[in-house]
Amino acid sequence: MESSKGKRLFIAFKLPQEIKVDLNKLLKELKSSTRGVKWCDSQNLHITLHFLGSQDEKSELAIISIMQSLAGKLGQIKFKLGQIGGFPDLKNPRVIFIACQQINGGSAVSWRSLLGFRLVDLGLAPDRRAWQTHLTLGRVKDGVKINLPVNLAVPKAEFALNTFELMASKLTPSGAEYKIVASFAL
Repeated sequence: MESSKGKRLFIAFKLPQEIKVDLNKLLKELKSSTRGVKWCDSQNLHITLHFLGSQDEKSELAIISIMQSLAGKLGQIKFKLGQIGGFPDLKNPRVIFIACQQINGGSAVSWRSLLGFRLVDLGLAPDRRAWQTHLTLGRVKDGVKINLPVNLAVPKAEFALNTFELMASKLTPSGAEYKIVASFAL
């Protein structure tokens, strides 16, 4: 839901459709075998760079300007899917994810930091925790203990990214809905 302050915004890498198809199979297996988790829709999977919260139109335009100034400075990046993990850990997770590892090109971590510094200059407070590149698969409901299947097969996949997006998130009873606000070449 949009607040009176504006849109809920975040900056992310959207995944190629073929990776979403592969991960949909894994999500179906998880949904059928693990209860007490709000699993993501495979079409919504992305790598979050910075969550920005509710922003008014003036801030949104300034964020777009920053993104535009960084467009074309990183180039295509490639990632490979890693292991399933959890925040804070897999023994008692609040979030279940798949780690992603960059396998080429300029450093996405350094580029993300630069983006963060530019957002701070704008007066925003992006997440300052160490960034672990990951795809969130699901969020564990409060007080629920889970046991993931031991034989989960994470697809051994690599994927290339050429763009980064400013995304709007609208919370609904059936889950978050995402919309691309602006997209720029890496």
